[in-house]
Amino acid sequence: MALGTRSFGRILVDPASLQVFVSSPGDNSIVVLDLNGNIIKTITGESGANAMVVVGSTLYVSLQNTGDIDRIDTGTLTETSPLVSGLTQPGDLAYAGGRLWTTTGACSGSTMKPASIDLSAVTPTATTYDGIFDNTNKLSYCARFASDHATNPTYILLFSSGLDPVTFNYMDVSGSTPSITKTAAGGSNPSDVTVTADEVHFIGTAVDYCPNTNTYCFREYKLSDLSFDGLTYPAQRFPIGADTTSSNGAKFVGGISAANSVADTNLAAYPIGDPSQVIASASFGQYETTRRGIAISPNGLTAYAVGQSPNCSYGPCEELNLVDMPALPANGAPSPPTNVTAGAGVGAAMVSWHPPTYHGTSPITGYTVYSSGGTTATVGADQLGALLAGLASTPHTFTVVATNLQGSSVPSAPSNSVTPLAGGTYNPLNPSRMLDTRSGYGGFHRVGAWSTISLQVAGRKGVPATGWSAAALNVTVTNTLAAGFLTVYPSGSPRPTASSLNFARGSTVPNLVQVAIGPNGKVNIFVAGAAADLIVDVEGWYGDSTDSYGPTGLYYPMPPQRQYDSRFISTANGNLHQPLGPGETRAVYMFGSTIGSWSEAVVLNVTVTAPTRVGFLTVFPTGTSRPVASNLNFVPGQTVANRVIVPVGIDGNVSFYNPAGNVDIVIDVSGFFTGFGATSDGAPFITGNPVRLFDSRAHAGGKLGPGYFYDFTLGGPQLEGLALNVTATNPTSYGFLTVYPDNGTHGQFPPPSTSDLNFGPGQTVANACLVRTQDAMSFNVYNAYGSTDIIIDVDGVYGTLTGGFNGAASTAKNLKEPQRAANLPVRGSSSPRMATTPS
Repeated sequence: MALGTRSFGRILVDPASLQVFVSSPGDNSIVVLDLNGNIIKTITGESGANAMVVVGSTLYVSLQNTGDIDRIDTGTLTETSPLVSGLTQPGDLAYAGGRLWTTTGACSGSTMKPASIDLSAVTPTATTYDGIFDNTNKLSYCARFASDHATNPTYILLFSSGLDPVTFNYMDVSGSTPSITKTAAGGSNPSDVTVTADEVHFIGTAVDYCPNTNTYCFREYKLSDLSFDGLTYPAQRFPIGADTTSSNGAKFVGGISAANSVADTNLAAYPIGDPSQVIASASFGQYETTRRGIAISPNGLTAYAVGQSPNCSYGPCEELNLVDMPALPANGAPSPPTNVTAGAGVGAAMVSWHPPTYHGTSPITGYTVYSSGGTTATVGADQLGALLAGLASTPHTFTVVATNLQGSSVPSAPSNSVTPLAGGTYNPLNPSRMLDTRSGYGGFHRVGAWSTISLQVAGRKGVPATGWSAAALNVTVTNTLAAGFLTVYPSGSPRPTASSLNFARGSTVPNLVQVAIGPNGKVNIFVAGAAADLIVDVEGWYGDSTDSYGPTGLYYPMPPQRQYDSRFISTANGNLHQPLGPGETRAVYMFGSTIGSWSEAVVLNVTVTAPTRVGFLTVFPTGTSRPVASNLNFVPGQTVANRVIVPVGIDGNVSFYNPAGNVDIVIDVSGFFTGFGATSDGAPFITGNPVRLFDSRAHAGGKLGPGYFYDFTLGGPQLEGLALNVTATNPTSYGFLTVYPDNGTHGQFPPPSTSDLNFGPGQTVANACLVRTQDAMSFNVYNAYGSTDIIIDVDGVYGTLTGGFNGAASTAKNLKEPQRAANLPVRGSSSPRMATTPS
């Protein structure tokens, strides 16, 4: 706070009027501020204003230029009249023994004397005392009064300023004539001395090095005999101002001269008696904090320091700086932690803080974090952060309490408000079979047409009995007698207008389904069109707000990219064709510049093409036993794709098993789930009943033609990605669809060289797609050949959406693609006349 003055005399805080007074002898004024540092008034006409003291409602000011002791009403802030006049350069002021005390006589002239004024006299006069200050006590050279916070004491502590060594002197003022009763040598040339509130010690500045150190310091002395007690408080440079308080804990605040650098300390505060703890420090970037320019607020929580503005050589340079200080509990407990901040997690919050500035009279033993919703967490003394889990998706603030052997601090100031995210984090599993109606495994046999079964998911095959929100299931239909479709949805919810996979007579069709688990721990599977056998393998599960709070299991969606293509192996055999042979298990490396070694699972679109035998493919983490499960099924000559979420195995590899014949595999990666040590952010999964987003059969844009794409732009909140089920139906030729994020140009760039589902003429084929939306809240669906209708259902979203999801507002445009992608499997797509045997 700029004071608007060019010079500084003293600073005084009045607890009664709650005002700060700063005198300026060069400007002949007194600046009056409130306790927050706001200027209330500048009192002018105070010639050479220097020392000040408040008695009752009157501010007394020594005017060195006129020799007056002026008096100002602290309520009206107006001058009443001089108290006395005719003094020679009146110096410090103190109120002791029922009288106002000052000094008269110039410094360095060896003529300085004490003087007192009876404030109760009708006509106050100054009484001077000869022979009190002499060469022995060195006060006649230049005597200064120490700061003293006691009420009307019977003594004044004085020191001989500007001398080396200094003398400290105890002047008894209880009688009619003052007397020096104690004198002791002190440090070198102190500029300020302050008496502690308990009147047991006093602390002085010095311009020499501290004992046994190579640094400057403040020294503590005993008031009983004025001797140095051996305790020193560090100072970076020359210590030149001091004050103490007992409010909210006994504190000492020191002003320190500093070079013209923000790195130099201008103020440091300590608990009295414990120099090892710096409870506050500040740097103002000033050349020098003015001598005797330190004061403390009545509540003991703010320190005031007067100093010069940085790089100021002329003009009104003086400033008042405010520094916060903690309350120091009287029982030796810590002050509260500071800088408490919170970040939202999935059903949780990560709370961090700074340690207390005052650890009390014993070390910190631990911290307790309190949520405004009632949740608590306790951590050790070496931790400055905690995870609070199981939080509702409502606003929360957090406070932290520090504890030591003496007790606990008061709660910290509340953190920022955060709202934990809804949804869950992913927990990958080695694929495991949950249902096979061919053998009755899982409690069901062949499912009739237009009927529904409820499959128990919770508490089975690695899915916990509680704490789940959704499951990732690979659902396969086989032994069909006619065309139809399946809808997988949470038990207890109405069956949605959505499909999970479509099948033809005699076909075997798999699809990945990410489905919410019903409150009873089950999911429903509805079979439409014809009776069928069902096979369900679980690939993982998503938690809920009670367990989805770590940094792992968050989905990071990527623009799709080709990870592997056995038709074009460039590193192993000179770009030659290398299909998977019969009974072969091939490990494919997954890590790279985008997918870090901390990824716990990857999201793949796996396509098989040109198989020579009826068969299936099993995808599993390398280094684990091959499970009894399948991810996709095929017949000779077929091209078929399926989405796979698989944990990353040993050395970053994922294994692909082919039981019979030769088959090529094409692997596209569209994202990953974070593991421990992740350096990428991710998003939780939020699910509900599947929702139909789009159906070209009922849209004005109609079918997707060859080389065309649909551009979908979503409304609503920002999302990281979508979990979609994309279906192609009524295609006119063999072809494939590519689902990919839009970069904001809405399709005006080539689609990636990847594919998401393959089809033949007249087929209906579905595949799960996890697509990134975070850049532009938009994604595209590209069709390479022929024309086809597309149907898009939303199984869930990845992002910060709360309260589940509904059909998000969207726009869909059928546009011409600027350039076709190459090297994608097309011919040999699945035929409706197939008879495959799943694993």
